[in-house]
Amino acid sequence: MKKVLFGSLVLVGMVGVIEAAYLYVPSQYGTISAAISAAATGDTVLGGWRNFTG
Repeated sequence: MKKVLFGSLVLVGMVGVIEAAYLYVPSQYGTISAAISAAATGDTVLGGWRNFTG
């Protein structure tokens, strides 16, 4: 009985897991604005080593 209860709690806990993503500029998105627009809560936008204008 304890194993069944523990397994059920683990499965319920895993349902609420949300994965955050890393959005890379300019390799995935051409502009920081585009990456921010595509980002969801918890995501991180990372800019490469170059000058960004606009």
